[in-house]
Amino acid sequence: MDHACFMLFQYALKKVRITNLNPNYWQEATLLCKLNHSNVLAYKTYFRDDDTFCLVMEYCPQGDLRKRIEFQKQQHQKFSESVIVNWIIPLCHALQVRNLEFRAFLSQARGSAALY
Repeated sequence: MDHACFMLFQYALKKVRITNLNPNYWQEATLLCKLNHSNVLAYKTYFRDDDTFCLVMEYCPQGDLRKRIEFQKQQHQKFSESVIVNWIIPLCHALQVRNLEFRAFLSQARGSAALY
């Protein structure tokens, strides 16, 4: 008996009007697509569609942290200490990795091998 295996992936598409973009956004998008870390949302690719910059990224079904915080605020609820503690270490680690990647990128762009 033959069996078929299908893997389905969900992605999100972020669109930004090019007139509203920071000039370094294209370079940052290139770096984000190369970044691979379990605590950082995966960016797959990016492209231009007329006057719109499109960024294809991993789909996060529960939304991002900002939306989660805004929801709690609207509900007049605070996060439990255990929830915050469970977020802090992965969040700090993801920020550290992302910061190091951006520093390496900037040093390459400036022709320097040093991280600052």
